[in-house]
Amino acid sequence: MTSKNTLHAIAVQADRFILALLWVLVLFSAALANWHGTWALVGLVALPAALLPTLLHLRAPGSLAARCANAMSVMVLAALHIHQGAGLTELHFGIFVYLALLVVYRDWRPIVVAAATIAVHHLSFHYLQEAQYGVMCFTTPGFLIVLVHAVFVVVESAALIYVAAMLRRAALQAQELERLVTALDGGGQQIDLSPAQGGEARSTLGKSLQGMIATLRNTVGSVRSGTDTIAHATREIAEGNAALSRRTERQANGVEQTARAMGALTAAVKASAEHVHTANALALQMSGMATQGGEAVRAVVDTMGEINASARQIVEIISVIDGIAFQTNILALNAAVEAARAGEQGRGFAVVASEVRNLAQRSASAAKEIKDLIGNTVQTVQRGDTLVERAGETIMQVVGSVQNVTDIMARMREASAEQSRDLEEINQAIAAFDETTQENAQLVQEDAAASEALRLQAEQLAELVSAFRLDAAPAPRGARLASV
Repeated sequence: MTSKNTLHAIAVQADRFILALLWVLVLFSAALANWHGTWALVGLVALPAALLPTLLHLRAPGSLAARCANAMSVMVLAALHIHQGAGLTELHFGIFVYLALLVVYRDWRPIVVAAATIAVHHLSFHYLQEAQYGVMCFTTPGFLIVLVHAVFVVVESAALIYVAAMLRRAALQAQELERLVTALDGGGQQIDLSPAQGGEARSTLGKSLQGMIATLRNTVGSVRSGTDTIAHATREIAEGNAALSRRTERQANGVEQTARAMGALTAAVKASAEHVHTANALALQMSGMATQGGEAVRAVVDTMGEINASARQIVEIISVIDGIAFQTNILALNAAVEAARAGEQGRGFAVVASEVRNLAQRSASAAKEIKDLIGNTVQTVQRGDTLVERAGETIMQVVGSVQNVTDIMARMREASAEQSRDLEEINQAIAAFDETTQENAQLVQEDAAASEALRLQAEQLAELVSAFRLDAAPAPRGARLASV
């Protein structure tokens, strides 16, 4: 609705009010007619004064002519009442009351017409009353009274014109605000914030409302853009959280498998350490046994040396026995020669000498055999001594090797113990890493839930913002949610 249409609607409504007032004033005139017998004036003045504006209203409601005719008729009826009341002062009050009621038009022109009409009435009727033409305006005519009444009418008219202008501006402003607010209704529960809606505002409040609408339009546009950004960001966050959740789950599974493998490796290293410890104990035992074997071989070598020395002594003793047997044989030969020289007397001695010689020969033969045996034994003992010495050297080498093995096993035991400690620390680190991974997985789930909640809130916000139309083209509800 334009401002012209608004003022016309106000004028039409004011016409109805003033027309109702006119017919009430006609009734009041009829009531006054019986006072001084002025029934003829009711038919000649009052009824035409109300009937003519009524017909004009029916023909052109709210027109300027109708408004001015209504204002003039009101003052005519007020003048009629004064005449019917013989110039009663109290009836002059109606002029100021009726003049004030004309402000309902929110137009200065009916007020000016009414003021001019009553001014003409007062001046003309004052002179006619003084000239005794049978009309009444004052109980006691006087120009000063006319002037006083004129001053009051002018002052009131000026005030009413100002009030009418204010009411006119207020009406136009209200109409403009109504037009702007009505333009906000985009239909379908939408608020139309497009710049082309409502036209250009002229009033201060209208301009303020349009400025507020522009600010709201920019704000809603920013919010809508923000919801799009939030929707896009939440979608990317959700996708990132999903990917991170999958990677975290794979990492957790890998860490769990690594933990199990490290547990098995730790158990294997512990078992290896136990085996190394057992092998070290066995190596120490073998080292002790090898040392004892070396000592036993050295004792055997010493014993073989003693046997060799004893065998040499036996050889020397056998050599002495062999010499004695040789000398005994020679003595037996000498005895046999001497027995042969003695003849019969020496025959028995010869037999003894022969037996001694045989015994000496057997002794020499036995001594030779013993000597040969002892010689072989000495050679065997010498070979045994050599072998025992070699065995002793071998045993000593074995003892050295066993000692080296013992040292190596000891170092392996220390290395196994250190590896066990390192693996234990690695297991603890993996356990801590696994715990951290589980916490990260939980945080990822919480972030996913938070991003989902944010996405839902963004959808709700976008749904709310979709109620605002920012341009001439209608924004379909939920169109911006398709990408969320």
